[in-house]
Amino acid sequence: MNATSIQAFTRSWLMRSIIALTDPLLTPFLSDADMPHNATGKSLHRVLRQRLTEATVSG
Repeated sequence: MNATSIQAFTRSWLMRSIIALTDPLLTPFLSDADMPHNATGKSLHRVLRQRLTEATVSG
């Protein structure tokens, strides 16, 4: 599966699995290179959350 088909599958699964009130309007997909990591390779969830919040507010 390529990235586009994975995204389409995920979106269709979300639409079938989540009730309409909680259906996300935005489902961001990031590549591994775009994910913030610390020196040991762990994901920096705080930084990621901040980036997504800024992108949602500004865009």
